[in-house]
Amino acid sequence: MAKKQGIPRRDLESYFVSLHYKEMQKWRTKGSLSEEGYFDLVYRLKADVEEFIARNPNN
Repeated sequence: MAKKQGIPRRDLESYFVSLHYKEMQKWRTKGSLSEEGYFDLVYRLKADVEEFIARNPNN
């Protein structure tokens, strides 16, 4: 959908990484997410976002 609207992939990735990072910061601050869990998620975040964007919802 973003491609059809002319939104560059890099912008889309940046949006989702930023969105998820902010949410993880909230969970970390509240204590809902351990330090180990937080760093594990941060480490995998970009790859997970790229995989999500690459999915074809029409399959």
